[in-house]
Amino acid sequence: KEHLKIALINDLWMDDEYSISIVYHWLRGTESLPQASWADLVWSKYNVSKHSFIMWLIFQERLLTLDRLKKFKLVSNCWCALCGEADESHHHLSNSCGAFVALRDAVCKWLRVLPDIDLLQLQSSTAYFNFQKHVISAVLVNLHYTIWRARNECLHDNLMS
Repeated sequence: KEHLKIALINDLWMDDEYSISIVYHWLRGTESLPQASWADLVWSKYNVSKHSFIMWLIFQERLLTLDRLKKFKLVSNCWCALCGEADESHHHLSNSCGAFVALRDAVCKWLRVLPDIDLLQLQSSTAYFNFQKHVISAVLVNLHYTIWRARNECLHDNLMS
């Protein structure tokens, strides 16, 4: 904190011509932060922005799933609104929910890929061309968004009736 204060007072960050990127890198420090293994998948230019945002929340485990809401004592029942088979959690919605599995299997059949495809391993796979990887990833990211939206609609309809 003191280093930043001294540098700003003495204009130490203005050695050369002003550039926002220079100031950003100077403020961030000399050590570069490691990039998350899923960053390219989530922030791909082939994804719709709102799909990327939901996928980012999934990887961060920050979606307001019912199990998280129950921890905050905002809900008492945390059964999955889509399948009713288990408590709703990030893992359940992305892997074992009946609705997700059925939709994922249909989409993977349409894409002609195995249903147990791992999005993170797909990026380094040599079985597909680059464009194919981007399309498969974008469709599967869309699938996660669609499941989240369907869950919200089911939950909202149950609360309203």
